[in-house]
Formats: sequence, C-alpha cells, structure tokens
Amino acid sequence: MPGLEQDQHDGVIEWEFSSVEKPLAYIATYYFDSHIGPDVFSAYNKRISFFESNGSFVLHQLQKSDEGIYYRKINLTKKWIIDLKVYEPVSNVLVYPVPGENSSILLHCNFSGDGDFIYWSRDGKSVPDGWKLMNRNQTLQVPSTEACSLFRCEIFSAYEKKSNDFIYKNEHCKDWTSIKIAAISSVAGLIIIIIIIIIILLVIYFCCKRRKSSHNKLPEVQKLRSDGNPSPQERSQCLLVSAQAAGSHSEKV
Repeated sequence: MPGLEQDQHDGVIEWEFSSVEKPLAYIATYYFDSHIGPDVFSAYNKRISFFESNGSFVLHQLQKSDEGIYYRKINLTKKWIIDLKVYEPVSNVLVYPVPGENSSILLHCNFSGDGDFIYWSRDGKSVPDGWKLMNRNQTLQVPSTEACSLFRCEIFSAYEKKSNDFIYKNEHCKDWTSIKIAAISSVAGLIIIIIIIIIILLVIYFCCKRRKSSHNKLPEVQKLRSDGNPSPQERSQCLLVSAQAAGSHSEKV
C-alpha cells in the first residue's frame, strides 16, 4: 500500500481496513518521530513488511478476504481511500453432462477462481443463437439431434483465459477416433503423392539437361576433327598415298 510521497519526520500514520465481512479492522499505527517500530495488529503481524520512511507497507500471502477498502490517515485528519480488488486465478475448468429435460442435453462448465466471461463453442464455431444458456452461462442446453460434437468452454478473466474440451458421443454418434485416423491417413497419402510427383519432375529435368549437354558436345567433336584430327576415311586415304609414294621410290632406286 502506498505511503507518503515524501519521507515524514513527525506526525502519525494509521492504516485501517473494512469489507463486507469486516466492518472495520486496524492494521497498523506508526509515529514517525519515535524510535519504536510500528504497532501492527496481530492479524497482520506476520504478513506485513512496513516501511518507516514513508509509512507504506506490503501485504504478503494475499487472500480473497483481503479484498476491500483500505484507509490511510495522517495525523488523524487526512484520509485516503484505496479500493483493493483481489482476483483468484482461474483453474480446474471442467465440462461434463448433467441430466436434461425432454430431448435436450445439458453441459455444465465448472471452474475455480474469478471468471468474468464464459464462451461456448461447438466444433470450433460459436454455438447457434437459439441454444439456451443458464446459470450465468455456465450451463448450455443442447438439442439431442445436434449433440454429437466437440464442445469447448472458455473462461476469461482480467488476466488470463482457460478452457476445457468435451466430446459428446453415444451409440448414434460417429466414432471420433475413426474420423481422426481417416483424416490422418488422407493427409499422409496426399503427402506421398506430392513426393512422387516431385521425384518424377526431377528425373525429367535431369534427363533433359543431360540430353541438351550431349547435343552441345557434338559440334565440338566435329570442330576438333576439322582442325587436325583426321577421320577414319581420311586416315585410310593417307596410308594409301604413302604406300604408293614408297613404291615409286623403290622403283627409281
């Protein structure tokens, strides 16, 4: 709780508390010019860290019962009022069916803590407008013909959101496990088909690239032959001319 804006050297500060359960309770009294510590009420003695410089204090182990009005008085005249709200974290959210009337099914959302708002959804969408909500939206009335679904109850507070899912099924509902397995199998099959298509495209690409590379090398071979490497036919003609020349030379000798 905040104390004075500046350090105080004289006077007295008093802290009091009131709520619905406690009309008025003393917390602490402190004289700034004394060398004695603050006089803390026994109920707060082990839960308060008091700061003598400005008369402020920290309340530990906060409880729901600490919610209420805190009064700070200076020299018995000046009074400041602080309204403290204590929020309990939302926990233990649980959805379960309860006996319904006629052909309807009731789903109840139970939780602990301070929830400000309750939101129901069915299969990821808001429940239809015609469905009835009761007990401050904690209970949802569902037509039996539309009950085979995944329901979710979400609890919103000032600082967090908690939820719980409930799958309603009976002998007339489809098996959710089979549906999930079928969906997973379909996705896996689609992935395998995509992989096969990618492999085929890669094979076609590399084959085309290799064929194009072979066509590019053919003119180079022809060029090498024209630049000095005789073909087999040219080589045979050269050998024949050489043989004739050798024969004529031997006759002259």
